[in-house]
Amino acid sequence: MKTIASKIIYAIVICAIVLVSTVNVITISSSRNLQKTEAEIQLAQSAELIGKEIQQIMDKTVDYVDLIEETITLTFNQTLVDDNDEYVKSFMQSLEPMIKSMATSYEDALGVAIFINPELTHTVHQIVLERAQRGEEISQLYKFSKEEFYRENPDMQWYYTPVQAGEGVWSDPHTDGFSDSMRFSYTKPIFKENQLVAVIAIDLFFDQYQEMINEYQVYENGYAFFLNKDMNYIVHKDFEEGQSLYETIGS
Repeated sequence: MKTIASKIIYAIVICAIVLVSTVNVITISSSRNLQKTEAEIQLAQSAELIGKEIQQIMDKTVDYVDLIEETITLTFNQTLVDDNDEYVKSFMQSLEPMIKSMATSYEDALGVAIFINPELTHTVHQIVLERAQRGEEISQLYKFSKEEFYRENPDMQWYYTPVQAGEGVWSDPHTDGFSDSMRFSYTKPIFKENQLVAVIAIDLFFDQYQEMINEYQVYENGYAFFLNKDMNYIVHKDFEEGQSLYETIGS
């Protein structure tokens, strides 16, 4: 999978290629090619700086999720799950201080959430911690009921897409009904002995990265934009989110 850094490099180089091709046009072909090559190298290096900054946050998020996964895998015993959910209640209570400490100290995180597979229990057992804005205090929420957990529910695809994939999945930026802040999420299912036992999600604030990309300037008229894996715009100064790069080339 391509890193965010490589995607941003690709995007900036595309949007600036016409500009690069007209910089320092001279009559000697070899000199012109040299100027173009140097300009492209500078563009790639500048783009890589933005990409690395975002990638570092994403890598840190994956590390946090992996730490939670390891803790749950080592300590959760699905054979002790009982009819009245007492074991799961106790397990989540023991896990809560660690998750609160992590969510509080991880200032780039909008929220951290853990859900025990509701197919194993009578009610949804969840730890959901979120902040409305960067730098604010973490609040604990109860976000989802058991009735909402079914695969056909379009509002729960953030949960079922990673479960079906069997691995951690990054979402496109989005909002939800609990916060006005744009967020993007890394969600990972936890399997033990081939059984789904929990799902972990960490949401990050996307607003700061959107602002960073929009403010990035390439020479006098160039700019940066951000694409998802399907080559649809996530951030672009002229085109709407979701529009395809292929449809807008030449516009």
